[in-house]
Amino acid sequence: MSDLDFRPRFRIRTSLSVEGAEKLILEKLRRHNPDDFRSAIVKGHVVLSISPEKKHFWSPQMDISIAATEKGDEEYPGTLVRCLTAPAPAVWTMFMFFYGFAGFTVLAGLMIASSQYTLDYDLWGLWIAGGGALLGIALFAVAQTGKGLAKDEMRAMKRFVDGVFERTKQNGVQTESPPFRDKVSG
Repeated sequence: MSDLDFRPRFRIRTSLSVEGAEKLILEKLRRHNPDDFRSAIVKGHVVLSISPEKKHFWSPQMDISIAATEKGDEEYPGTLVRCLTAPAPAVWTMFMFFYGFAGFTVLAGLMIASSQYTLDYDLWGLWIAGGGALLGIALFAVAQTGKGLAKDEMRAMKRFVDGVFERTKQNGVQTESPPFRDKVSG
């Protein structure tokens, strides 16, 4: 994939109240949910996930945050619905751990190599730094491959949220971010 955005996001402004937007999402999940999405709901926050039967390691989830707009935002009164599509928390945490480990390895290798250089020893610390850099590059390639495998599910989640607010477009719903497909496609 050519883009570096690992966690695509978009937002929608609506004239509905926070409770009205939540109710609309729940209604759509119950009545028209051909992809069989599951949800976890806490006031002002919905987590949309893939059904257990269809779920795989790379399956994404969508965090939907619903909040009233600021009082000073007279141009767009109502509610702001923010959506973030990301890997499951366990996958995200694992990748962040390994990215941190790779960065630490590069740093440690460079520190060892600089000490070796100062003492006029063989610079084997550069091999450690190079190994850490290769690990980071490999992790990035694996993450991009995983994002490619989850691309269709990410698009289905985006279509679902768009469909929730589609019928209220006459009531002031606006999409405010660049089209999602530009961030997911290669």
